[in-house]
Amino acid sequence: MSLIKIIIFISCAALSVCSSSDIYLEINLISSAITEICEEYFMKKSINFDIIVFGNSTARVSKIIDQFLGQIEGKALLNIEYVQNLDTWHYRLKNSALIFFSQSNDIWMFSRNSRMSNLFRKRFKFLMYFDKFHRFDPIMTKNQDDVTNVLSHQYYIVNNNEVIQFYTFEYFEVDACNMPTKVILNVYDKITQNWNQKLENHKKFTNFNKCPLIVAENYGPFLYFNKNNEDLLNCIRRRTRNCFALLTHFTRTRKVQGFTYDIFEIAQKIANFSTIFRFESEKHRIQQVDDFPVVKIFMGSVIKMYNYEVSPTVYSLSGYFVFAVTPGEFYTNYEKLLLPFDDVTWILLLLTFVLAFSVIFVVKLMPKVVKTLLFGHQALHPALNILQIFFGVAQFRLPKDSVPRFILMLFIGFCLIFRTCYQSKIFEFMTSDMRKPPPKDVKDLIKNNFTIKSCNEGHEMVLNDILLTSDERKFIKIFDNCQDYAHTYCNYLDKVRAKFAFFMEDTQFSTFNALCHGSAVKLKHFKKDTTLIALLMLRNSFLTEIINDILEKTIPFGIPQYLMDFHHLMLFKHYEKVIVKVPKVLKVDDLGFGFEADKNCYWSMDGAEDPIYEIENCCVMKKLTI
Repeated sequence: MSLIKIIIFISCAALSVCSSSDIYLEINLISSAITEICEEYFMKKSINFDIIVFGNSTARVSKIIDQFLGQIEGKALLNIEYVQNLDTWHYRLKNSALIFFSQSNDIWMFSRNSRMSNLFRKRFKFLMYFDKFHRFDPIMTKNQDDVTNVLSHQYYIVNNNEVIQFYTFEYFEVDACNMPTKVILNVYDKITQNWNQKLENHKKFTNFNKCPLIVAENYGPFLYFNKNNEDLLNCIRRRTRNCFALLTHFTRTRKVQGFTYDIFEIAQKIANFSTIFRFESEKHRIQQVDDFPVVKIFMGSVIKMYNYEVSPTVYSLSGYFVFAVTPGEFYTNYEKLLLPFDDVTWILLLLTFVLAFSVIFVVKLMPKVVKTLLFGHQALHPALNILQIFFGVAQFRLPKDSVPRFILMLFIGFCLIFRTCYQSKIFEFMTSDMRKPPPKDVKDLIKNNFTIKSCNEGHEMVLNDILLTSDERKFIKIFDNCQDYAHTYCNYLDKVRAKFAFFMEDTQFSTFNALCHGSAVKLKHFKKDTTLIALLMLRNSFLTEIINDILEKTIPFGIPQYLMDFHHLMLFKHYEKVIVKVPKVLKVDDLGFGFEADKNCYWSMDGAEDPIYEIENCCVMKKLTI
């Protein structure tokens, strides 16, 4: 009996050793696979990244992390954080991250937290590791409600029983335009202990495969969302402190204002997508969030603030941005020589001389009778005569025959008119300093290779060259900083506009920082005598980033990225933008500028238990004419 116990004990010990050895080997394989991916995606590009362990970490995941840290020791400086409360953690994240999930419920809690969406809009890279879940794809299902803007278009390392898969999810595949499609980037074979393919950075998405993007044009004053999925209309009527109202203002016409459509045309050709415009017939109506999922991009002054069930293609932010465009440079004296006539006139003049010399060359080869008929008896050097006539040199040997005299008379008259017009214009240009015309739209900006830089330092409009009284300075301060609450601000708005527009109308100013929802736009080379162009920017957490990357290859200045953190998203600060009056240069349609806003200002503040959602003011914008 004792012998049997000894045999059983030895067998159990052997099995335990083998099991421990297998577990250690598997943990070593997993950590090696994760290390290779981190080296390719983070370390080779010197990208700082943190390690985040979400939820209750199991002993197995802890061992994987320890093994991973041992393999990259000395290669990177890492911060490790164990996260239980998402509400506080996402504010502290400053770098890209490698995120470990220990339990299947953790990923659902992570994805359902809509505050995470802000992290994935900051161009951070996230590698997420999932360890042996019951469901092979814990992230996406065929149910569209399970697809959130938190988890799409990131990278995942999933440990299966036999292999370790490295994959992502992409929209706009040929057979699934509106659903995310799983794209396996690489597979780690545990038997051979190698990746099946060479690890490379995943190529950026560049082709929509002609998938339609539904676009809604909105020029409303502002909108904000209901946090608690209550009835929005009742929430507004009650004026409770725990709701966000949604105020929309859709255009009635099928016209895309401004040069946003120019941007769309460029993006459509390169990115290979089609556009379906959707317009609402009713203005200023309260809408539920469920009315919007079909819309992929909003064009106009839309700010979507808060939602649990919106896919990444719907999470949008758009607004008006003002660009200060320098006046044209001075024409040089050499450039002025060609200014009196346009390119077509100079080309036609050149063709006239080419044709004349060609006729002379052909006639020279013909019999004497033909030469006498066209040139006359006394014409010895007809080609030289053409140049003499053009420059106004006197002719001493005129032909006596009718045909050559008539031809000569027409050419002398033509040269006299042309030469007189040219001389009068060139004298005018040489005695004055002339500037090249300023750009009128985005196409002109592209053509002139303008360089535009974004700046996140300071959000004020500085007018150094304008003399203001103390009362007027007070108005400008309210105008710029919008410190008062909405109902107080509305009382000042008309007075501020009148005074501010009066000083701006015919005044040149030297310093300008455009108010751009928390960002400022400056030209690389800023000068006086500026012309302002308002450009409507489309904002979308995923689509705008893609379109921006595509356009950067085509448009010299690209579309500047204005990524706001979550605090700024929850503050409604709309600023009035005044356009310098420059007749014959800018039109309202060209600018795509102006709001037909109600005079009533709606404002709401969330409960004191969560001051993050406090809305300090909602300043509506009014239409300005040029």
